[in-house]
Amino acid sequence: MRILFFLLILFTNSLEASPVKWFAGSLVLNDGAVRVGEMAVKGEFDIVLFREGELVTVYAAHRIQSLNIYDRQASINRKFISISDTLEAVVQHRLYEIVLRGEISVWRRQRELSPGIDDRLDFNYYVFWNNTTIPLSKFRTRIFPKLMNIASTQLTGFMHQQKLNSNRASDAIRIIEFYNHQETFSTIAAK
Repeated sequence: MRILFFLLILFTNSLEASPVKWFAGSLVLNDGAVRVGEMAVKGEFDIVLFREGELVTVYAAHRIQSLNIYDRQASINRKFISISDTLEAVVQHRLYEIVLRGEISVWRRQRELSPGIDDRLDFNYYVFWNNTTIPLSKFRTRIFPKLMNIASTQLTGFMHQQKLNSNRASDAIRIIEFYNHQETFSTIAAK
């Protein structure tokens, strides 16, 4: 009971300590209901705050299918999905932001207690391929060799031309983006 109380106090203080950034957008719940309004995404806690006038409703990730927000400061639309993860027989729903969508997708998840300074420091990045989520840090050893078996000539040429290193996270994302583009082009050309 004491631990639960401590966690509640810690969670409440964390929410109060970080400024809440509100974004216009839409929220799709698991039952198919769509809510349009202002939202604040607290990815480190896997919750979304939804504001209607003075009323704020908290939606946990297990109740969310997806959400879209417009980040006016960065001038981009951001899309999030809720995915269930199983860790040691415990199912948890987590919010992931979609960074890149394709045959191979790149997602990111906000780190707990992130400093809010730099995307490289504030987020953990993941690759989703063949129904498996893998940390981007494992791209070089677990995914890149398979991609080289599929499209070695194209990837080697692209990496050489762009001076990319598959060990760097930002370069790995560019390699994945190139691969997705090549796969899409090949699929269209085959039709």
